[in-house]
Amino acid sequence: MKYLPFVIIALLACVSCTAIEHRDKQAIVHPFAIKNYDKAGNAIPRLKYEIDLNNDGQKDLILSCPITCAGTGGLNYSIYLGTDTQQYKLIDEVLDNGFALEKHGESKILWGYSHCSSQSGHIWYSRFDSKGNYEKSPALLIRAGDGGTEVSNSVYKAIFTSKAILKFEEVR
Repeated sequence: MKYLPFVIIALLACVSCTAIEHRDKQAIVHPFAIKNYDKAGNAIPRLKYEIDLNNDGQKDLILSCPITCAGTGGLNYSIYLGTDTQQYKLIDEVLDNGFALEKHGESKILWGYSHCSSQSGHIWYSRFDSKGNYEKSPALLIRAGDGGTEVSNSVYKAIFTSKAILKFEEVR
């Protein structure tokens, strides 16, 4: 009985992950049509970053949920591909504290990091292959941060340099 709360939390996590996996990622969406408001009626800010991730000439979009939803792991972000009709297709959703962009020739690698605790977090990357397919790595647990390991801190510092970190714009 003492483990029941943990079992319930684990089941809820599985249900929410399953719901995300089965969303229609081919549907055209209008991410700016959804707005969240505080009690005073003011729009709650979100964070956005526009970039052409797949080199098709269209601006793609990384958009956060309302910033009031931030937690230890960061914010939930949706990654959208731009279309030639000024609309977007959802391709991924991630929990993230920060993004970095690595450019290598024409290709771009999007890195992400999400805190688990003051000593650890998950790091991942995504990219488009030569055929335009979106690929995402499994998350890797690293021990960066307070009391972290030398190797993990080196990995984090190598990726998340001041030049590579994406600077997001606040939108309402």
